[in-house]
Parts: sequence; C-alpha cells; structure tokens
Amino acid sequence: MARHQSRLVAHEDLLRAVWGPGYGREHHYLRVFANQIRRKIEADPAAPRHLINEPGLGYRLQA
Repeated sequence: MARHQSRLVAHEDLLRAVWGPGYGREHHYLRVFANQIRRKIEADPAAPRHLINEPGLGYRLQA
C-alpha cells in the first residue's frame, strides 16, 4: 500500500501479497490486521485518517 499511496488496493491483491495465492477470499484477515495497524498509527482508530477502508473494494493509505 505504501507503493500505491492514496490509491485503492483491492482486498484480494492485499491478501495474495501478504498471505499468498490461496488466501484471496479471507477478508476477515484484513479486518483484524487493519484494526491492529490503526491502533498503532491513528490518533483516533475509530475515525481513521490514514488507513482507509473502501467497503467491498479494498484499502487506501493516505498521508
């Protein structure tokens, strides 16, 4: 996502890049890890400004 800052990265692309080709449909993995990352990088994880979820599509990393 850092390489594609401000651009949407599809759920399936993230899953395959991190966990491998067999994990293209395990969207719950992303929810768990996105929440863990938000707790570390966001001032208010409940209202994220940096790690943005586009429901049904993917995630976006904003500067």
